[in-house]
Amino acid sequence: MIAKKNGSAEASFRKAQDSTAKGDLRRGFSHLLEALKQDPQHGESLAAAAKAAELLGDSTGSTLFEALNRSIENPKHLYALGYHLIGMGRPDVSVSLLEKCLELSPNSDDVRYELGYSLFLTRSYTAAIDQLTRATENLNPERAAAAELLQIECLLLLGRLDNAEERIGLLRDELTSRDREDSLEALELMASRLRSLDGDNQPAGARMWHFIQHGGVLLAESRAEGSHGRFQSLVMNAAAVGAMLRLLKTFVHGMGIIPEAILTLGGDGYPLALAAGRILDRPVRPFEDRRGTGELLVVDDTDTLPALDRELRDRESLEWLFCFRMNPALDSAILPDMAGLMAHSFRFYWQERVEVAMKDNNEPYGRSVPADPRPPEDIAREIAEQGAALPEDAKMAAVVDFFRKRRSLVVAANRESFPLRRAFTSFSPILTSTGKW
Repeated sequence: MIAKKNGSAEASFRKAQDSTAKGDLRRGFSHLLEALKQDPQHGESLAAAAKAAELLGDSTGSTLFEALNRSIENPKHLYALGYHLIGMGRPDVSVSLLEKCLELSPNSDDVRYELGYSLFLTRSYTAAIDQLTRATENLNPERAAAAELLQIECLLLLGRLDNAEERIGLLRDELTSRDREDSLEALELMASRLRSLDGDNQPAGARMWHFIQHGGVLLAESRAEGSHGRFQSLVMNAAAVGAMLRLLKTFVHGMGIIPEAILTLGGDGYPLALAAGRILDRPVRPFEDRRGTGELLVVDDTDTLPALDRELRDRESLEWLFCFRMNPALDSAILPDMAGLMAHSFRFYWQERVEVAMKDNNEPYGRSVPADPRPPEDIAREIAEQGAALPEDAKMAAVVDFFRKRRSLVVAANRESFPLRRAFTSFSPILTSTGKW
């Protein structure tokens, strides 16, 4: 008997063929993932995705797509590809793959755990709790602790404060014995902040949740979208960068945590630090010359931070950090109280880059844009001038007021209340970007 084809998967596969024929391989690959979301065993999409992933530089993904296509009923291949796609930022597709995997291996608690985590990332918190609860009893101790913490976070995100706080109390000794005090304290802090909200206990929108989690300010969100024939690279111009630093100034002044100096790691982030120094009217020093007295490190990307892991966690020589490019899907070693700009993909206008465009006949081509040859001081002056010319963001007043009223719940410079909160961009008790627990 021939299996009936999934109509939605077939439609997405045809869109993938059309996009690929026009030279838009990334869009074609995205359509292939949509097809697999509808039917994780869609053979034509698996075969095409293997080729597309190879061309896009993901050789591991290519191997996993190909392996599943060769053995479509093999739960190990479904699990491996689902796990890989979580790291690739497509937990929605992972959910479909892991659900099919669970059908074929219903007694696998590791599959249930990864499915619960994928559901958490897609904000399906009730379904995530169900899978994690069923998996926890038989997982190894370390993963069981992570599952318990993730269930608590789901309860918080659902606004079920009483249930979350009760579970924290019941599991405190067990989680402490697993050296998870930092994650436990983070969830307690999140619960305290949520409890302090006026009116409705469940905030509307992801931005408010980030405010609650970080005790600082996530200044803006940015996502690269389809260009519809125009250049696809998202580039932050001088006014946009200046606006972000103006918001930073408003926040730190409002909270009374004004840094004594700005620190810089150099490189592409040097103009940012110089501009921050101008806007906040503070001296700028190389990171090597830090004095450990209320200095603010300004960086352009979390990729620059792994080498500073000890410094960030120690907090003896660095108290605050402002980062422009954070990956919200990953935990990174970063202080939680001045998060910066959450962005998937963008470049600064002074950086060397390649922009992708479409010709009149829809044929793609790349345009190389050289780095800005001006001295960093000139770029910083331009940023500060354009930032100063902008009107104040009215929304920031409400953000500052929210945290000013809850100053005791802000982690920055508050070691006595929150001694363990020294790192992580989010409080989710999940795998870090290095793959370690």
